[in-house]
Amino acid sequence: MSIFHLRPALQREILHFLRSKGHLKASTASYYEYKDVIGNREIVGFGNDGQPFYFDRLNKPFPAIRFKEDTSEMLALKEKEKGDWKLLSNEEKKQLYRHSYCRTYVELTAPTGNWKQVIAGILGIMSITLLVVAAERTYIYPPLPESMNPENTKRFMKFALFNRIDEFDGYASKWDYENNCWKK
Repeated sequence: MSIFHLRPALQREILHFLRSKGHLKASTASYYEYKDVIGNREIVGFGNDGQPFYFDRLNKPFPAIRFKEDTSEMLALKEKEKGDWKLLSNEEKKQLYRHSYCRTYVELTAPTGNWKQVIAGILGIMSITLLVVAAERTYIYPPLPESMNPENTKRFMKFALFNRIDEFDGYASKWDYENNCWKK
């Protein structure tokens, strides 16, 4: 009778008991605990926090389990791998690599194009902001005062020049009073 026909809680208790007595190695225990998840894939390392899951990560380049499950062809190729590697063809070496890993280092470090989504999100937020500001100016804020229209601003500028208001740093500082034109 297999342990996997029992309830999960009872499975964990049995595995904990066997592990505490030293009858199971950690990798064997992990294999039986996660067999439903990992299938027939071989546990080859510690992985992320001791969990037998496969992740392609640059900061932890060696996953806990192989990428693919063992097949009869791969088992034969693994036997051939134990011999001289010069006898292996490049295609067989690639098959062995792809059996253990999903992506190469170059594929992991290749640009993803994620920056396009970031730029699109930023532009979307900016356009929504502009629409909100335009709606506020149209429907919420009161109209601008009379002094802000172009005709009144020209009139104020003439008044400031005539009365020499801000003679050192305002409009009057840029006006040539002798020639009645703007300074060049």
